[in-house]
Amino acid sequence: MLKNNKKKSGYTLMELIIVLSIIALLAAIAIPKYSKMTMEAKKSTDKMNAKLIHNNVSILLADSTSGFSEAISYNTYIKITDSGHSIAEQKIASTFQNVPKAKAIPGDFFAYIKTDESVEIYVEKNTGNYIAVYPKGEDLYN
Repeated sequence: MLKNNKKKSGYTLMELIIVLSIIALLAAIAIPKYSKMTMEAKKSTDKMNAKLIHNNVSILLADSTSGFSEAISYNTYIKITDSGHSIAEQKIASTFQNVPKAKAIPGDFFAYIKTDESVEIYVEKNTGNYIAVYPKGEDLYN
């Protein structure tokens, strides 16, 4: 009898299916965790940017030589990156020239200055729909 001395090379179909199913299982576990971690990183970035904006706006309010506190309209939203027509908007725009947009909710940061000169930072989700970021973040930022 003649023996077939050919060596088998390659993988069987069953081996390939098992390897692919293991890879698919690992991906199914890892992808949701990755997306959750990236959202948490975006929220953290937004909170830190909002805190920096809050501190700088508070400094502008406290600085009597800046003329900022006399120029602002209280109880209104002031867009951080907008160099509007008022002195307050121009001062904010010059102070925050390179502020990035919010990441967790794509939008611009706004400062809301109350009559007691306390400052809150918001992100505009849609036109006229503001979500608090700092100091009291809403559900998305908690």
